[in-house]
Amino acid sequence: MSIAAQNEASGGSRYDVVIIGGGINGTSAARELTAAGYKVLLAEMFDLAHGASSRSSRILHCGLRYFETPRPLRTFLTSPRR
Repeated sequence: MSIAAQNEASGGSRYDVVIIGGGINGTSAARELTAAGYKVLLAEMFDLAHGASSRSSRILHCGLRYFETPRPLRTFLTSPRR
């Protein structure tokens, strides 16, 4: 949808912030700004998360560094600030 068409569809509304791109960063920014009370327009040419956000490696960091210690729970319990 073109910007002119989006403006017409929104009734010519005014926004505090315009975010271009509906990937993970754009949608996260829109959510935070909306929660803070800003009126936000999120403009995306395709579906949300269509670009790079749709092609992530789907790897979630789950604290693999804790496997460096042979007994992570025991180490944490004996010295939690380590």
